[in-house]
Amino acid sequence: MRHVRRILLLCVGVLSCLAPAGSAMAQELSGQGPSNFHTVMTSPGDLAPGLTVRVIENGARMQVRNTGPQDVIVLGYMSEPFLRIGPDGVFENRQSPAVQLSSERWGSVDEKSNLQPTGAPQWHRIAAEPVARWYDQRVHWIVQQRLPPRVMADPDRAQKVQTWTVPMRIGEREVAATGELRWVPGPSPWPGVVGSIGLAALVFAAVWLPPVRRRALLGYGLLAGVVAAASVLHLALVAGARAGGAGAWAAAFLGGNLLQLLSSAVAFAGAVLLVRRRTGGAWLAAPALGVLALRVAGYDLPVLWRSSSPFVGGIGLDRALTVLVLGAGLGTALALVVVVRRGSRRALPAGAGTPAESGVVVESGVAPTNVSDAPVGAHDAVEDVVEPVRDDVMSSPRNRTSESADRASGSPDSADPSADRAGTGADVSRRRFVGVASVAGAGGLVVGATGGAVAFAGESGEDGGPAMTRLGATVVPFHGKHQAGITTPAQAKAVFLAWDLEPGADRAAVAALMRRWSDTAARLTAGRSAPGDDQVAADAGPCSLTVTFGFGASLFDKLGLAARRPSALKPLPPFPDDALDPARGDGDLFVQVCADDGLVGFGAVRALQKLAKGVARIRWQMNGFARSPGATAKPMTHRNLMGQIDGSNNPKQSDPKFDEKVFVGAAGAEQSWLIGGSYVVFRRIRMLLDAWDGIDKAHQERVIGRSKDTGAPLTGGGEHSAADFGKRGPDGELVITANAHMRVAAPEFNRGATMLRRGYSYHDGFGTDGAPDAGLLFVAWQHDPDDGFVPIQRKLARGDALSPFLRHEAGALFVVPPGCAPGGYVGQSLLEG
Repeated sequence: MRHVRRILLLCVGVLSCLAPAGSAMAQELSGQGPSNFHTVMTSPGDLAPGLTVRVIENGARMQVRNTGPQDVIVLGYMSEPFLRIGPDGVFENRQSPAVQLSSERWGSVDEKSNLQPTGAPQWHRIAAEPVARWYDQRVHWIVQQRLPPRVMADPDRAQKVQTWTVPMRIGEREVAATGELRWVPGPSPWPGVVGSIGLAALVFAAVWLPPVRRRALLGYGLLAGVVAAASVLHLALVAGARAGGAGAWAAAFLGGNLLQLLSSAVAFAGAVLLVRRRTGGAWLAAPALGVLALRVAGYDLPVLWRSSSPFVGGIGLDRALTVLVLGAGLGTALALVVVVRRGSRRALPAGAGTPAESGVVVESGVAPTNVSDAPVGAHDAVEDVVEPVRDDVMSSPRNRTSESADRASGSPDSADPSADRAGTGADVSRRRFVGVASVAGAGGLVVGATGGAVAFAGESGEDGGPAMTRLGATVVPFHGKHQAGITTPAQAKAVFLAWDLEPGADRAAVAALMRRWSDTAARLTAGRSAPGDDQVAADAGPCSLTVTFGFGASLFDKLGLAARRPSALKPLPPFPDDALDPARGDGDLFVQVCADDGLVGFGAVRALQKLAKGVARIRWQMNGFARSPGATAKPMTHRNLMGQIDGSNNPKQSDPKFDEKVFVGAAGAEQSWLIGGSYVVFRRIRMLLDAWDGIDKAHQERVIGRSKDTGAPLTGGGEHSAADFGKRGPDGELVITANAHMRVAAPEFNRGATMLRRGYSYHDGFGTDGAPDAGLLFVAWQHDPDDGFVPIQRKLARGDALSPFLRHEAGALFVVPPGCAPGGYVGQSLLEG
């Protein structure tokens, strides 16, 4: 029995260690678990002779089978050739972004791919059978952890979320599979939850009934076998929803289900021993059943309140098996613990030191040689008796050595060896059994993420920050290759303005205005007064003042310069959930004024406004603020109004490709006047701070992917440490989740798209509901919006965990000319060319 028990404990230990290796969601198939979303086709499944289209795996994937004589071309997300399906098999176009986007449920494009979707297709054979299956982002809701706005407004009503189309070509003929994504609310969770609890209570309570007590091992052995079989059947029916034949079923059945399968096997082995009246079966069955029940509680319960699931046999059978494994499994595991405890107490009457020491059970005068190895049937009174485990069997050699040392040293705890053996042998076995069962069950539910180290890693700068005299005396030159205010470290105050031309203002008037503005900006940034200065900032130095100018797309049309407008200066595409106010967006001219002193900034804005009279009028103005230099003990990246360190992953001027990402180079310039210039995207983003404050700090950190205290990635290090996006926690889940803001916005997941962000906070009071009108004035500089802001924002709108806490209320895009030399003015080569 000594070796048998060691084997049993080893099995339990293996289950405990393997617990985190189980699938993130046992009910999940192809990235799709129980859901209230239903993807349905509205077009016929047979689009042409031999061509059939299906939605498979609970809406996760599309399947196209073509047995016809002609190839079928499935078009991708940019209407480029994506898949070719025909008599020769399935081919994918390696130049199509859809290949990477559709390779998994939440696919993304590798930045190093350098794809050319508009070029000639590069076909690569991927299957001999004329059947293609892929994750099509057009047919399901692709925003993780955020419901569609209309569903959020009325989640209890069945409704259509969106329509979808998957276009195809057969020769010159165009066909399409069409359908709808629908929201179908699930049932109340309470019947299933109450049923599970009730079943567990009923099974557990039965152990106290006299008929059950006399046949405990047999009854609970049968029940353990039923639960183990139900768990395996449940996994098999989930895997059965996987398309692709026996091989695909086997992969789905075995992949990620190691813990459940091993637990089921151990539980079944324990059940066999129990049915054969071998009490050692309890040591196997109870921990294994606990693991199965706790895994269901942790990962499969959503099926009780969802309306669809990837499951063969219907969601009703899915729910029934879930309740059975959870309720009966947990109840049986707890009941077997009671059986073991009861047998241990009855096996050791007070003062029976010698029998306990020899491992013999004394029960009502019956003393079989070994109760565990002999069939228990001679007397009903001893059928549920469990042989006590001697202390020297359960203890490791290290523990026995320690105990011997205690006795040799006269430790009070071991002063009476006979009492110790008589009184603690059964207690030790009982405690260890319960402890092992608890560890095995808890191991399957280890959840958490590795927090970032709390080490300070601020931006480079002088210790202690600049003194006030130094702060006011700092000059940022106006003239240069690039305009100031782009790569300049952010100042404490900022004013953003857009101007519209007055009726009748022509190119000469605008050129004269730009010269006046440039001359005045040069004087003010150098700390000199401007003509007509009202002395608002007479006592202050330049305070790092910068003035930056830009042109809107409408300016080119008004001045007859449409032929010289760069192609990248076009309206930004609409993004989901945008609520942009046209009155606070766009404009003919753009001005950014930044300074470390509010009066200096106001004085500059006032001077520019007076110079513009008769030529341009202000369309909109927004004021922002950041942390003042010297406000912290050491220079630090500033925090936004959510309390998060913002800008940690900004590109640095020391990066080899910094200029290529931020400024328009000679190689990429359509217009010579733009070389050395840039594009600025401006967005007013309101932060829903009441909602943000309503979640705890750990949740906030998961949303961002960084420590709130230090700004370090949750994978460890300091603020500027590289994130380990592939790192997983003890539960097997990504430490930086798939929809964490820093992951979704990272260049690594956006084909290298990069922006230089230089945003400011704003606060415009409180609404009538008490909510603050506050947030971020997002300012991003890049060499081309189509390679910077646009792809990143598309990705963010599609699956950013931060999006539910933000509202985009205004936006604009401007082209920013290069800097000018002394005696010249900004935009001169355009306006006089």
